[in-house]
Amino acid sequence: MSDQEFPVFDAGAFDDWAGKYDEDIKAEAGFPFEGFSAVMDEIVERAELQRAGAQPGMQVLDLGTGTGELAARFEALGCVVTGTDFSPEMLRIAREKYPAIVFQFQDLRQPWPVSLPGPFDRIVSAYVFHHFPLGQKIELMDTLCRHLSPDGRIVIGDLSFETAAHLDKARQHYGPAWDEELYWIADETLPVLDQAGFLAEYRQISYCAGVYSITRKQPE
Repeated sequence: MSDQEFPVFDAGAFDDWAGKYDEDIKAEAGFPFEGFSAVMDEIVERAELQRAGAQPGMQVLDLGTGTGELAARFEALGCVVTGTDFSPEMLRIAREKYPAIVFQFQDLRQPWPVSLPGPFDRIVSAYVFHHFPLGQKIELMDTLCRHLSPDGRIVIGDLSFETAAHLDKARQHYGPAWDEELYWIADETLPVLDQAGFLAEYRQISYCAGVYSITRKQPE
């Protein structure tokens, strides 16, 4: 990654959250998990292969898997899934819930693990990349593309707003309860992705979350 300072977030905070995480995401009420199930559904749909959805045998990598909810959706479709996270406690719970899925440690701020050579048909993620500034988001997309199969795709569901005005409206609504993080703003992100050599599509799912489908542009 570049010389930009890495964001500071502690795995210990996610370890502490792990026991309550499933309860929080399933509540789907208010910020940040409004529309959580719809976001998960859209990620799976955007991972389509030849318009027929995720296919049995597809190699899928789920980054920041948490307790494994997104990974499990792909495993149920017959995909070969690897889920990664930097929280040992999240990984422990994921392994208990979904023993058929391979889960392993990965910190996206560190070099790519040799244990994840790929290539992967799909790299997916949910509610992770809002911890990184836009420049590092783009750099991470570049890294992920190096571990994709030729027809591979990155699909990311995350806290994201169509415009800065939409983000500011949510910020004002929640007041002191608002957590200030590095949320995606679609109308700023899409042109940057294009300039960096990516094809990207975006769909807003709830007022605070959307899904990006990203591929590398083919040489002309």
